[in-house]
Amino acid sequence: MPHQSATSALIALRLAAGLGAWAAPRLITKGIDGRTDEVGSLPLMTRLFGIRDVGYGIGLLTSSGESRRPWLAVGVATDVAGAAAIAVSLRGASRPVVAGQMGVALGAAAAGVFALVSA
Repeated sequence: MPHQSATSALIALRLAAGLGAWAAPRLITKGIDGRTDEVGSLPLMTRLFGIRDVGYGIGLLTSSGESRRPWLAVGVATDVAGAAAIAVSLRGASRPVVAGQMGVALGAAAAGVFALVSA
């Protein structure tokens, strides 16, 4: 996949994931652990995660060339940190839940690394 295609896919995924988490946090959290808290920290944290991804998506969308590299690098770093948070926080969760969440985080990190190395 050429660099531009990888970056375009990463932009689309960041914006879609971020907007989805912001707009429908209960749907996202239900996929993580089956909970659909109406109030409290779970929807709040999901929205905070979402807006972070929207910010990265906008940063990638509005930058180019060398100015895009820091956005890619920060995205990779936060995705790797997210994978570590999943490993620590979901220790008692079922394997499919942990595998799914780790797959998303590490997949996003890998896409970012590919786009960064290809730039």
